[in-house]
Amino acid sequence: MTSPRPESSPRIAALDSLRGVAILTVIASHFVPEFAIGQVAGDVVASLGRFGVLLFFLLSGYLIFRNLTRQPLAIFVSRRLFKIIPSYLVNVAVIALMGVVFADSFARYSPATYLWNAVMLSGVAKVETISGVYWTLFIEIKFYLLAAVFYRLFGVRRWDWLLAALILANAGIVALRGHGSQFLTFTPVFFVGIALFQAEQAGWSRNARIRLVAVCLIVSASLSAFDTPYAFYSPAYVVAETALFAWVLSRGAGNAALGFMGRISYSHYLYHGVIGYWLFAVLRPVWPIGTAMLVLAVFAATTLIAFLFYHGVEVPMVAVGKRCEGLFTRARPVAIST
Repeated sequence: MTSPRPESSPRIAALDSLRGVAILTVIASHFVPEFAIGQVAGDVVASLGRFGVLLFFLLSGYLIFRNLTRQPLAIFVSRRLFKIIPSYLVNVAVIALMGVVFADSFARYSPATYLWNAVMLSGVAKVETISGVYWTLFIEIKFYLLAAVFYRLFGVRRWDWLLAALILANAGIVALRGHGSQFLTFTPVFFVGIALFQAEQAGWSRNARIRLVAVCLIVSASLSAFDTPYAFYSPAYVVAETALFAWVLSRGAGNAALGFMGRISYSHYLYHGVIGYWLFAVLRPVWPIGTAMLVLAVFAATTLIAFLFYHGVEVPMVAVGKRCEGLFTRARPVAIST
């Protein structure tokens, strides 16, 4: 088995750059439409949020399959949970605290609503989700668990069967209730990332490239059928992102500015809307310079906040998770020569 490359490798830098593209398009979709010129331009910019989310899913599919083939299953699950859950819980706590401290300008929810959000069961409890970005995290967590179980059962085989089963199950749900499952609609996108990893591992052979194109087109058709608000944009974005991802992998080089944004992208994703929209509401009445400058100021503020939470929560908790990995593995018995 090939040993993992160090975190400073060109490939990791390239993936950080892709994360940077993803988070910037998400932020642009939320902040820029306020001063986009014309309705059509505003709609296109707003749709970039879907571009960013789909690119994050592609990245997750690539990395999850890569890590499943290189890490013991318990360590894979542990690293994913320590990466996502602590920062998520801190984010829930920050939102709850802001609701108390800034009661006049920030949304406040019931204690039960915060609790159901903290355990990621707001949908089950049918309570309001306290942040608009949580829906993608719920999909990510479900996919991590599904991928771990499926890999435990089948290894690297039959993932195409799982993709087909997910799409068919969503079609059945649409036939029964008139609309698809959010999880089943977007989970196939992870499989494009898996196909990218497999194509790279196969040295971009002809058969691997044909399979990658087939998976990309199947998933694009699925999004066209089920992601109805973005039935035009989502398929086009997945095709474009697959081409971009393959190009970046083949070059193996990143951009420093995009790489920085990529490294703090999870914290930025959690906080840009929560704090950004609040800053818009607070600053707009007293801001003298104009909307474009306000957008830049809010972007700078949320980037600083993301940087602080990345170093204050993400990095330390990932380090704690790695120190705990010995709890999930057993030392191999040492053979004694006679």
